Amino acid sequence: MSTTFRTTTEADYEQLKILLERAFGVGKQSPLLDRNHMQWKYWSPRPNWSGSRSYVLEKDGGLLAHGCLWPFTLVSRDSRLSGAHLIDWAGEAKASGSGASIARKLTRVVDCMVSVGGAEATRRLLPMLGFRPAGEMWSFVRPLRPFRQTLTHQYKNWKLPMRLARNMLWSLGPKYRARGWTTHQISPGELPLHLLERGLGAEFEAQRSKEFYEYVLQCPIARYSLHLVSRDGEASGYFLLSFVPGQARIAELWMAEADVDSWAAAFTSAVEAGYRFYTRAPINCFASGEASCPKIELAMIDGDVSFHHHGHISYAS
Repeated sequence: MSTTFRTTTEADYEQLKILLERAFGVGKQSPLLDRNHMQWKYWSPRPNWSGSRSYVLEKDGGLLAHGCLWPFTLVSRDSRLSGAHLIDWAGEAKASGSGASIARKLTRVVDCMVSVGGAEATRRLLPMLGFRPAGEMWSFVRPLRPFRQTLTHQYKNWKLPMRLARNMLWSLGPKYRARGWTTHQISPGELPLHLLERGLGAEFEAQRSKEFYEYVLQCPIARYSLHLVSRDGEASGYFLLSFVPGQARIAELWMAEADVDSWAAAFTSAVEAGYRFYTRAPINCFASGEASCPKIELAMIDGDVSFHHHGHISYAS
C-alpha cells in the first residue's frame, strides 16, 4: 500500500502515544503523553486554526512519522503570513526518511514554518529540507532559592557544591526597581486592546488575541498567569508566566513602546535584576511559494518551550 499523509483525530491517541514514546525516549507516564495534554495541543479548538494540528504518515495501518504545527500569524503594515512552529516531530527508526518526508509535506501547509534548536541530527537535516537561519532564541536564568535547588537538583554529583556557590552568587544580584511601574495579575479578557495591536510597522510581528491567551491558560500540564504592566497608572505592557516543576518561565513579555531606547532599557533591567545568559538556540525558517521568511523574533509562547517538561524537577543551571 502507498503511504498516506493525513491529520490525526482523538481516535489515534494510543498509536500516537506509542510512536512518540519510542521516538522521544520518555516513559509512559510522561506529561507529554498525557491524553488531556495531547487533546489540548493537537485537537482542541484554538484561534487562527481550523481542525487538527497533528499530522502523520501512515502505511498499512501503522504510523511512520508525526509532526504538529503550533500556529501563529505574522502581520505587518502591508502583509500577512500564516506561520507555524514544527513541534513533536518524530519518525520511526525503522522507516528511514519518514521524518524528512513528513516535514516536507508540512512545509506546504503554511506560508512560513520555523524550527528552534533540536538535536544535532535535526540541525543537519534542516538545510537539506530548505530551512534557512532566521535568528537565535536566547535563554537567561536566575536561581531564586539556591539551597532548595541543591536539595532537589536532578544531578547529585561532585559539581553540586560548586553549583551551590555559583547559584548563591547569582541569586544575590542587584534588583532593579523603577519608579511609577506596577504589575498585577489579570484575565485575558482584561487585556487592553491597544496592547494587542501588532503589525503596524514594516516588520512582521506575531498577532495576538484575548482568545489565544484563553486557550493557553487551559494547558493541562503547566500553570500560566497573565500580568498587566502599568506606568503611572497607564497600561504599558504585559507578561505571561508559566510554571512547571522547579521553574517559572517568562513565556512572553510585550511592551507598547517599541523604540530602541525602550528595549535597550528593558534588557539592561533584566541584567540588573540578576539574569544570566544560559544558552542560545538557532531559529531556522522555511518559506513556501513566493513568500520569503522575515527576520524571526519569537517568544516562548510561539512554540512548546513554555510548557514542555517531563513531570519532574529539571533545573536549567
